[in-house]
Amino acid sequence: MENPVLKIKLDHSIKLNYTMCATGDRGTVISTNRKSLLSIGRIYEIPISFTGSMDSYNVVKLYGEYAEKIDVKNVRDGLAIIQPLINNIAIQDEDEIGILL
Repeated sequence: MENPVLKIKLDHSIKLNYTMCATGDRGTVISTNRKSLLSIGRIYEIPISFTGSMDSYNVVKLYGEYAEKIDVKNVRDGLAIIQPLINNIAIQDEDEIGILL
């Protein structure tokens, strides 16, 4: 079994759902020009190219700079559930954030 790469899919302007950590309120932000900014204090649902779930894997190994900036909580149904660790993290289409082991 090959380890799947987690690659961000922001191929057009789409709504990204998030949940506020402090209150549980839900909201959306819109990605523009194949890019988006992630703010601290929110948990985002980011579309990725992998459509399976983490059930068959043990660990998400994040690449380079993303290991210092985000925490991947879960992967399911083509979405990565991501919590930013610092403010204003820029993500863009085709960014490879990590691999499932």
